[in-house]
Amino acid sequence: MRNLLTWMLGTPAVEEPRVRSLDDEAVERLATQARGETVTVDVLTNEFERSKQPIVSYLDDDERPQYVVRGSSLLITNEDEVDRNYPTRELQVVISDERILFVLGGRKRDEVLTIPHEDLVDVYLDTVNEPRRFLVVDADHNDDEMTFFAKVTLEPAVDELRTAIEYTRRTAGIDD
Repeated sequence: MRNLLTWMLGTPAVEEPRVRSLDDEAVERLATQARGETVTVDVLTNEFERSKQPIVSYLDDDERPQYVVRGSSLLITNEDEVDRNYPTRELQVVISDERILFVLGGRKRDEVLTIPHEDLVDVYLDTVNEPRRFLVVDADHNDDEMTFFAKVTLEPAVDELRTAIEYTRRTAGIDD
């Protein structure tokens, strides 16, 4: 577990929400400018209470969310260790123009893990055990490889999920 935390903290991957309040117009602009239909004002402002804090509180000032994918759990592995994460609310995978954010919604607080696009090695959808689906993210930070398996069976917009993966691969410069 120590290696996983060292890798995540070195990214820096575990984040606390910023004290950031956006007016309704700014949130509406973020939702309108997003590529995916899954990014809505209600999702960005936590209207459905999928997490403790709204997604906008985890975004950098100039960052733009493009897709939000719903999930139920997150498994993280490296060569030596496995870490299973089950949010008390819901997992939301935010794909922005800069990084991937795994928001593990909690009753008291959220846990947010981030991977900058420059650390991505591969991103794909694993459907081997349909109807279960996993968004798989391979990352490499300072020659330390990690794999994230987000169980996204809850996400009904499978076509948009595939489009989000294609977008992420293009933005990160991942070749097919």
